[in-house]
Amino acid sequence: MRAFDLLGTWPVERVSAAVIDKRGEVHVHGDETHEYRLASISKVITAWAVLVACEEGTVSLEDAVGQDGCTLRHLLAHAGGYSFDGDSPITSPGKRRTYSNTGYELAAAHLAEASGFDFWHYVGEAVFAPLGIVASEQAGSAAKDARLDIVGLSLFLAELRRPRLVSRETFIDVPASLGVFGGTFDPPHRGHLAVAQAARTTLGLDAVHFVVANDPWQKTDRRGVTSAADRLALVQAMVAGQEGLVADDCEIRRGGASYTIDTVREFSERFPGATLHLLIGRDLVEGFSTWHESWKIGRLTRIVVLDRPGYSQSLPQGWMSLAVPQVDVSSTEVRDALLSGRDVGDDLPAAVLHEIRARGLYQSAVLS
Repeated sequence: MRAFDLLGTWPVERVSAAVIDKRGEVHVHGDETHEYRLASISKVITAWAVLVACEEGTVSLEDAVGQDGCTLRHLLAHAGGYSFDGDSPITSPGKRRTYSNTGYELAAAHLAEASGFDFWHYVGEAVFAPLGIVASEQAGSAAKDARLDIVGLSLFLAELRRPRLVSRETFIDVPASLGVFGGTFDPPHRGHLAVAQAARTTLGLDAVHFVVANDPWQKTDRRGVTSAADRLALVQAMVAGQEGLVADDCEIRRGGASYTIDTVREFSERFPGATLHLLIGRDLVEGFSTWHESWKIGRLTRIVVLDRPGYSQSLPQGWMSLAVPQVDVSSTEVRDALLSGRDVGDDLPAAVLHEIRARGLYQSAVLS
């Protein structure tokens, strides 16, 4: 092989190389047993270990790691806001990509904590052993200090070409298509669940985020609102085990009054390149112009109006209407039923009702 012949002319003490041909066969040249420090290739091994852990359920790409608003996904994408080598953030997450050893070291530390294993031990068990890679004990930075011989490196590269340890959906991170479904959710009910599932399926969304309002400023002046922490817990109970549905606390973490424009801006930073779909009920269309900086929202999202019973009006240009299951239930009706002790089994998912009882919510009367 001409490339291997040329390597023989390199004025270096030791050289090793491998080529994986189109049939998947590995051709090796030079020293097959010397372990080389892989430098930044270590990051690819670290990322692969994290993805294996995601599929096992040990971690999630949406896990909060590092500075406020930073996730495991940000760190793997060099978008966590950290410099090349420095513990202090230099910008907020999602603003720009800065090649960062620190980000990968934080990701490795998070995996170690979540799994209960030393990071390199986890790599050995979850990545190297299944691929047949034999290596000496690893140590040092997850960003730069992995060591493999050319045979082991070839086996890992073969895994990248035709993955066996992770699914295609896990390792190919195309720009997401996300639904942003904000609300008070006081409490969340089967109607919320049904329309979110329908929107995800019909629009082909990767996920729908239930964004729980911290302070729904258009409602708090008219009535008391259940605490944000309680409402978030109810939404978490509702979406548990529901594929593609996420309970999102970004407005709670941000604090203060909840404005949709701030939320869609944050989503744009958290998910660079994602297509955002703002899901709103048809009953909100008439008052949309009163929302804070409402004219800017359509520039950042595609506004999708969820059809509800009893509402019919034209939509602004560029908006779309989506027919969703007409579950005739409202949070107001559910609260009233709970307060009067009427049965709500048809209106609330069982997990939500269980959480309501556990927290003693909406109970000036005994729940049935």
